[in-house]
Amino acid sequence: MLKRERQAYILHQVNLHNKVLSSSLSDEINVSEDTIRRDLRLLRNLIYARHGRPFKSELLRAYFDAVEWYKSDEQYTDVRLTAVDRRNINLIRSLEDQLGGPLTDYDNKKEDGLFEERGEEKIHDCMIVGFHSMRTKIL
Repeated sequence: MLKRERQAYILHQVNLHNKVLSSSLSDEINVSEDTIRRDLRLLRNLIYARHGRPFKSELLRAYFDAVEWYKSDEQYTDVRLTAVDRRNINLIRSLEDQLGGPLTDYDNKKEDGLFEERGEEKIHDCMIVGFHSMRTKIL
């Protein structure tokens, strides 16, 4: 299943049930819980991106800068979020919390294999490339 299809499926399940057990999502679409966490992080931040929120996260900034519709706005505040946006953010965040909290940039890069193990030391030797636009309809 492609990332876009997974994310659409996750949104569909959340919309259908108003909550979903993240472990069942992982089993249903046969991916790791970290993959679900990554998708949830992007979906949650997609809501903010649609309103122009600038991102501090290197990965999120690279991801959303690569989509043509995203325009970062330094004047952004959460006041721009609608009630539906807030509901969706809270639902997605509750799923992330079931899995131990939102995935961090470090966790995301580690899962992508962008860290090389050398004894006790981890060496970061990567560049962020190949992000694709996500065309998922929010609830």
